[in-house]
Amino acid sequence: MAIRIVCTEGAAVYVWQRGDSLDRVAGRFDTTAAQIRALNAGRDFARIRAGEMICVPTENLRCPGNATYEVKAGDTLSAIARRMNVTLGALLELNPYIDPDRLSIGQIICVPGEGGAGCTGADCPCPEGAAQETVRYGDSLARILDRHDISYDTFRELNPSLDEQRLMPGQRYCVPATSVRGSCTAQGAQSYTWEAGDTLAVVAAKYRSSVMELLQLNPGLKPSEFTPGQVICVPAG
Repeated sequence: MAIRIVCTEGAAVYVWQRGDSLDRVAGRFDTTAAQIRALNAGRDFARIRAGEMICVPTENLRCPGNATYEVKAGDTLSAIARRMNVTLGALLELNPYIDPDRLSIGQIICVPGEGGAGCTGADCPCPEGAAQETVRYGDSLARILDRHDISYDTFRELNPSLDEQRLMPGQRYCVPATSVRGSCTAQGAQSYTWEAGDTLAVVAAKYRSSVMELLQLNPGLKPSEFTPGQVICVPAG
């Protein structure tokens, strides 16, 4: 577990990311490596690891493609997210150095702006054929992969900008569509809820269809995903 630190006024906590370097972090905060070293006296940056916390100056924070916001009295990160019409997860992605429970008046944070297109990472619309889900409390990437029965490569392909090491409750992510969610818009199709004891062959026979036609009507489902309670598409009539 990372040791929490307290930074001086005019500085904020930043969580070191995989692939970070002192120069890269300094560039993001429009400061110098020397200034960061001064804020973290005695810290050996040659041995720092992902997940460890450091202090960074925030007066000159840069938010590429986005805008800045000055925290006011009574503000909370959740309230700011609602005001900006974004999720709390999206705001945390823009501000990885923020402790959401320790905002201070006058603190400068990044918020979606005109250049930010109003979304970040997996909070942007999912590609066609994928559905949007939300990170739950206590989720890890392994738990998400298991819940949706998908491979690591598939998840990375659908969520290229999501930091899998820093998943936060409320963040959105994309997964392959695993059901028609009760909507069958194809001409000549209707919804059917899979019942206990059903098999592809049994349901196909019930609707004078074939197993292949059922699979074609439900292209987002694997054969193993036809389970009780699942809503699928079947031929109308």
